[in-house]
Amino acid sequence: MISRRIFIKTDNMNNSNKNFLMTPDKGFSNGIYQELIMEHARNPRNVGVIYGTKKISAKNPFCGDEAEIFLKIKNGKIADIKYQIQGCILSRAALSIFSEHIKGRPISLIKKIKNEDIFKMVGGTPSPSRQNCVLFGLEAVKLALERGGI
Repeated sequence: MISRRIFIKTDNMNNSNKNFLMTPDKGFSNGIYQELIMEHARNPRNVGVIYGTKKISAKNPFCGDEAEIFLKIKNGKIADIKYQIQGCILSRAALSIFSEHIKGRPISLIKKIKNEDIFKMVGGTPSPSRQNCVLFGLEAVKLALERGGI
């Protein structure tokens, strides 16, 4: 089930850096970010804009993270994904990791991704206060797909 803790808006496009250590068996704890998170934060994948596609505008009202996500859909699959995000290191890295995961995959499969799947992708389950950051991109995309905005 999709949590309704984010706001999204879709339209046509024509032209807190806190430190947490994440380990697969222990989740997040105080310390430094796991290398996967730091790598995606330093070198995010799929950043940009795709013109001529629908844009998902999402905002997390709890922390202020904002993103614009652009999906190019072809033959029922995500042919390409680009995004622009203003947010914490964890939300930026998680969206980068998620974008790599869904590119080329069928929409029907993306609709079935669960919170636990995202936590596995990023290497562990964050504390409850940081779960919004990790789930931000997933929830925006799934809510837009559910509403038929894409």
